Amino acid sequence: MENDYCYAGDDCRQRTRQHPDPGQREHGSLMCDSCVQAADRALVRLVYDYRDLENTLPRSISHWFDGQPAAGRSYPTPLNESVDELQRTMVALAQHAHRVAAQLDGLSEPPRSCRPGFALQRSIEVVLPRVRLLARDRRGVDNLVGLTMVHQKARVILGLNHRKTRMPGDCSGCMATHLLQDEPRFAGDPLVVYCGSCGRTWSREEYETYVSLGLHLGVSG
Repeated sequence: MENDYCYAGDDCRQRTRQHPDPGQREHGSLMCDSCVQAADRALVRLVYDYRDLENTLPRSISHWFDGQPAAGRSYPTPLNESVDELQRTMVALAQHAHRVAAQLDGLSEPPRSCRPGFALQRSIEVVLPRVRLLARDRRGVDNLVGLTMVHQKARVILGLNHRKTRMPGDCSGCMATHLLQDEPRFAGDPLVVYCGSCGRTWSREEYETYVSLGLHLGVSG
């Protein structure tokens, strides 16, 4: 018998160390509601992500806002290859989601020849109101998960998300082994340790005392 787990699998938004299984699918959907909402939020921001990433490329390249160089000129390869590749991935995933939505809802396919920035915007306009429709189709799920992930990658590159370090120890509140610490954001950052499951927090000094005590009790026991 088929289970009711979210088809996002390992990328499901409801997975934690304490609860490693994907979330439960909503009625008629292949995704849990958390993943559907995450895809909604990502799609709303993707066009802005694309344009903000454009601003991280060397200004000498003089791209148009949609990522295309001015007509009749040749430009060097962008120095930031990861940004350029991420932008191409955004457009490719959005257009594929557009094609799936078109097949499911009887719409026209995305244009074959279009500047990347405009192509992304047009596809997002088609896909965004049809997220729950796409969540009923396996191809749609794959694209929604992919678009959510490229949004997260863009936020890291733009400095809007901070890298996290997994810390040893169990949460004293919920006992989850999901303790995290964000990388320093500024000089003198207090480096708070927190539980990724229940949200409980400790100062660095409190955390070190707690872990030391736990190790001492483990040895004594």
